[in-house]
Amino acid sequence: MTGFRGERAGTCYRDVPVDGTYYREIAGVETKGTESSRTVELSFSSESPVSRWGEVEYLSHDQGAVDLKRLEEMGVLLWNHKSDVPIGSIEKVWIDESSRKGRALVRFDDDEESDRIYRKVLAGSLKSVSVGYRVENWEKVPAGGTSSNGRFAGPCYVGTRWEGLEISIVSVPADPSVGVNRNTEGGDDDVKRDVTLPEPENGVGNNGAAANPEKTPPEGEPGGRSADGGNQNRSTNDIPPSHRNFPVGGAPDSNVLQILRAERERVSEIQEMGRSFDIDLGEFIRSGAELDTVRAEVMKKLKETRQAISVPGRVTEDEKEKFRSAARDALLIRGGLPVEEPAAGSMDLRGYRLERMAEECLTRMGERVGGNPMEMIGRALTTSDLPVILGSVANVSLMEGWGVQEESYLKWMDDSGVVTDFKEHTGARAGEVDDLLPLPESGEYKSGSMGEESEAWKIGTFGRVFSISRQSIVNDALGVLTDIPRKMGEAARRKVADVGYQAFLDNPKMGDKKDLFCTHHGNLQPAAAFSFTDFEATLTALSLMVQAMKRQTDLSGKRRLNIIPKFLVVPVALELAARRFLKQTETPLSVDTAANKANGGGANPYAGAFELVSDPRLDDVSETAFYMAAEKGKTVKLFFLSGIKEPYLEQQQGWNVDGTSYKVRIDVGAKAMDWRGFQKNPGA
Repeated sequence: MTGFRGERAGTCYRDVPVDGTYYREIAGVETKGTESSRTVELSFSSESPVSRWGEVEYLSHDQGAVDLKRLEEMGVLLWNHKSDVPIGSIEKVWIDESSRKGRALVRFDDDEESDRIYRKVLAGSLKSVSVGYRVENWEKVPAGGTSSNGRFAGPCYVGTRWEGLEISIVSVPADPSVGVNRNTEGGDDDVKRDVTLPEPENGVGNNGAAANPEKTPPEGEPGGRSADGGNQNRSTNDIPPSHRNFPVGGAPDSNVLQILRAERERVSEIQEMGRSFDIDLGEFIRSGAELDTVRAEVMKKLKETRQAISVPGRVTEDEKEKFRSAARDALLIRGGLPVEEPAAGSMDLRGYRLERMAEECLTRMGERVGGNPMEMIGRALTTSDLPVILGSVANVSLMEGWGVQEESYLKWMDDSGVVTDFKEHTGARAGEVDDLLPLPESGEYKSGSMGEESEAWKIGTFGRVFSISRQSIVNDALGVLTDIPRKMGEAARRKVADVGYQAFLDNPKMGDKKDLFCTHHGNLQPAAAFSFTDFEATLTALSLMVQAMKRQTDLSGKRRLNIIPKFLVVPVALELAARRFLKQTETPLSVDTAANKANGGGANPYAGAFELVSDPRLDDVSETAFYMAAEKGKTVKLFFLSGIKEPYLEQQQGWNVDGTSYKVRIDVGAKAMDWRGFQKNPGA
C-alpha cells in the first residue's frame, strides 16, 4: 500500500517501498520501428513470476486488473527509471489478452541522449524493458493453494489490481529470457507461466523441482558454467538484489541456495535497521549495498538529524492508525468534504470505492478477498479496520454539519452549563449583596446580607439512527457516510437552538412560581408595534423596556441593579424594520417638527445601541412580539451532559440491518435563569 512500510500480509511481514513503486524487467523490445517514425512496439509486463525479497510475486493481467490510465494520459518512456531522463513518449498502450501481456507503442525523442539510446535499441545492444508500477490490491496465496483466478500456485502474492506508472529502457535485465528478437509468440510467457517459486529453505528450485546438488546442469545452461568457462553462480555481492531472480530451466545448486539465504538475511537486517531508526533504507536494498556500508550510512544520518538533547516522550501513530487516518481522509475528500491537512497516503486511496476499501482492509489483516462481494464485505465489517474507518468518516461528516449550521442562540445565550445525570437539578441563584457602608474613623466593618432564590432544570436526550448496508457499500453509496451524518449534524445544532428558545418562548414558571414574563417581574410592557413608519411610537416602546431593565432591583427589593440591555431579539417578520431602525440616526418622518427640534433635533438615541438577533422560532409564537436581553449569563442558560456540547456518534454492527448502524444523539436542556435580564413587548 502506497506510503506505508511494514504492510501485514497474513503471517508474513511484507516490506513495501515508501513511495509504493515497484520495478520489474520482465519483457523486451519485440518489434523494431522504421528509421523515420522513431517508434518501437514492445511488451512491458507479463504474468511471469518475480522473486521479491524472498517472496514470489505475480501480476495478474485479467480483465480490469491493470490500470493503464496514467500510461495513456501522461505516459513517458524513461532511461533506467530515471525520472529526469525522459527519452520518449508512449503513443499507445494495451493489454494483449491472448498472451496476457502489457504492450505499448513508444516514440523516441530526437535529442542527442534519446537518439543515442534509440540507436542502441535498433542495433540490438539494448534489448530490455522495465515497468514501474504500483500495486493497489494483493492476494496472498498460501502454500498448496491456488489464486482466485486459478492460474497461480502458492506460496505467492498476486497483484490483482495494479497501475502502470512508467516504462523504461534498461541496460541490465532481470530476466535474460526476454529482449530484442525474442520469441514473441511464446517467449517468457511460454517458459514461465504458472511456475511456482517456493522458499529456498525448503530445498525447492525456482521451477518447483527439488534441488539436487549432485546433478550438474549442462554446459552453458543456468546454474552451470558459461561457454567461456566462467561460473555463472556469482556471490551475493556480485548480484544486485533486483536481479536475483534465477532463470527457470534447471534446479539451483547449493551455491544458489546459499546466495538466496545470504540475500534474505541481508535484506532482513536492513529492514530492521530502517524500522528501528525510522529511516527509509529501500535504496540500499535495491542497490545490493553491504551491511557495513548501510550501518555506516545509518550512523551518518543519525548524527545529521538527531541531537543529544532531552525531549519529552511522545506516542506516535502506529501503522494501523496511519492507514486508518489515510483511508478516512481519502473517503472524506472523495465525498466532497474539506480536509485541511490530508493524512499521508490519503491521495493514493482517494480513488478507492467502498468495496475496494473493504478488500484493502481485509488484505492488511491477512484475510482472503474475492469471491462473493456481500460475504467479503460482511467479513470486512466484523474482522478488519473497515468499521473504524467508516465510523470515523461519519463522525467527521457529523461535526462538519454541526459546525456549518449557523444558529442565533450562540450570540446571546450562555452554553456553559454542565450536569452529570438526567435528574432534575435545583440550583441556588445568588442575589446581590447589600451596599457597602461608610467606615468612620476607628469604626467596625458590619456584615451584610445576600438574597437567594432557586431555579430547577433538567436535560433530555435527542437522537436519530441511520445505517450503511452491505448493499450500499457494493453500490459505493458514499453519501450515506457523508451527506446523511452531515445533515444530522445540522439537525443537532437546530435542536439545541430549539431547546434554548423554548426556555423563554414558552413563558415558563420561575422559582417564585410566577411566569417568566409578567407585570410582577416588571419585564412585560404594554403592547406596542415595532414599526419603522411609526418611529416615535417604537422609540417610546424601546425606551420603556430600557428603563424597566435598568430599574430592576435585587432580591430584597432595596437596590437598583442598572442592568444594561445588549441584545434586541425579534422575529424574522420584524427583522427589516429592526435593521433599518438601528441604522437610522434621525427620526425619518418628523425631523422638522417643532417637538423634535425642542427635544434634540429628532435624533435616534438607540441607533446602533443593541446587537440585533433575529430567529424564525419567534415567528412560530408571535410575529409581533419583540424582546430585550442583557449580556450572556443573565438570561437563558444551556446545560449539557458532562459538558459535551457536540453531538455524539455511536456505532454498532447491525442486526436488523445487514451492515452497520449509527446513532446520533445529544443531551441538552435549557433554563431561563433570571427574569431581570429580560424585557418583552407583545407587539401590536
